[in-house]
Amino acid sequence: MVHAICEGTGAGALVLALLGHTFAVERVFRFSADRTEFRREGEGWVKVYEGDFRATDGTVALSAERGVYYEFTEELVLEGGVVVRDTSGLLEAERAVYDLRDEVVRASEVWALYRGWRFRAGRAEYFRRGGYVTVDEGVALEDTAGEVEVEALRGRYELKGRRYVEGRARLVRRAGGDEVLLYANRISSDEELVVAEDSVRIEKGKIEAKCGRAEYREGRMVLVGEPRVSIEEGTAHTTLRGDTMEVALRDLVPRHLRLLGGAEVASVGREGESILVGRRIWVFLDGEEPKRILVEGNAVSVYRHRGKEPSLNTVTGDRMEVSLEGGKVSRVRVEGGVEGVYRWRGKP
Repeated sequence: MVHAICEGTGAGALVLALLGHTFAVERVFRFSADRTEFRREGEGWVKVYEGDFRATDGTVALSAERGVYYEFTEELVLEGGVVVRDTSGLLEAERAVYDLRDEVVRASEVWALYRGWRFRAGRAEYFRRGGYVTVDEGVALEDTAGEVEVEALRGRYELKGRRYVEGRARLVRRAGGDEVLLYANRISSDEELVVAEDSVRIEKGKIEAKCGRAEYREGRMVLVGEPRVSIEEGTAHTTLRGDTMEVALRDLVPRHLRLLGGAEVASVGREGESILVGRRIWVFLDGEEPKRILVEGNAVSVYRHRGKEPSLNTVTGDRMEVSLEGGKVSRVRVEGGVEGVYRWRGKP
């Protein structure tokens, strides 16, 4: 049973007595406003506050141009320049409904700051007891350090724990002048791990990756679900494939990629095309350009040269190492059971 005792026209208190079986907990909201009135509606009282409304119970501070408290539903409706502030953060909105029974704030046209994150959303619900915020109708988040930006249709942010956004999600990560863009249907994270799922696309300068799922920890990314990486090098285009890809990073810059299971590296350029296949392939990068490729296990290399003197060169072995300069092969070393075929002008 809840009672509202309202005193005065400019200042007073809401005393919310929450009665249990053998005890009662009293909660007091102190408020102020330019003017107030109250009336009986149905089974409870309605208290209206007009002009510079402010209220606090010591754990949360509320302010708005107008506030209306409904005793029967235990809801406080705030309108115009709404501000909700507690120890977790700050929420601003054009309109909010504070459910005092369940400690939930439901707001529209929201701007908020919680635990190092700023966000905007068309609609938000802040569950104070549960310690999380849900948002929808479009959400944009940014960490206060300016290193991460996130956009999506909806999401959930736990003040302590995991958080996610979904629906055309986009994440921008910046570090040391570099920038990585991540797109997916759903992106979730905690303090150590970021997971992107469903139609994942990652862009970093000349490099683009696509897969079904990506996991990122500091310094390492794993791609699964038919991963494919494309690298543009002037007139050359290189494509990497494998069942699983592991990417080693330093300050968001990829240092090398490891392709596992059905590993393949295919390059197409002005002078010809090549393909490398093996059980495992390492691609070592200098900036965003491949400089060395190492193939292990059933290594196969096929190179076709176009032009006035076309040729086809096929080599197999247990292990193969390819060095590149300016996007062109400068050296190839093959070890273990080496076999090969060379065709020039289509003749053996």
